[in-house]
Amino acid sequence: MTVVTADDVNAYADGKGIYITSGMLRFTENDAELATVIGHELAHNQMDHMGKKSNNQLLGVILGAVVTAVTGVDVTNLGGNLGAGAFSQDFETEADYVGIYATARAGYDIRSAPNFWRRMGAEHPKAISHGASHPNTANRYLALDQAIKEIDEKQLLGQALIPNLK
Repeated sequence: MTVVTADDVNAYADGKGIYITSGMLRFTENDAELATVIGHELAHNQMDHMGKKSNNQLLGVILGAVVTAVTGVDVTNLGGNLGAGAFSQDFETEADYVGIYATARAGYDIRSAPNFWRRMGAEHPKAISHGASHPNTANRYLALDQAIKEIDEKQLLGQALIPNLK
């Protein structure tokens, strides 16, 4: 994990590393909240979201080039941008789900995660909205609440804390 000196409240993954701004470190109120952020970013790397985004972008560029060849209007960059944004909400939702499992396996209290993201949405809406790339706070809260119930049930039954991926 690398700390980036910046006042904005942000964290991101690049497929290999996790980067957290000093603003995010100040915003998190305890280790469990920081673990929630790290788990989320770790999940992006684990699930290869950057690689999938690059593949989607390449496909968009190719489709844009085909449309450009047919119409004479250059939409190659537009195609790439649309491709890069494809499934981004799904990636964020998956990172929340897989990340909360990682946070639970690391021994942190995951019950504060939904309220942490709700607080982020209320106090720093631009930090988590990024246009349409992130799920809205209400959907994120409900999905995390459901994941926590799933983890609780697995713990009660003595089952391994492994996400139920499709």
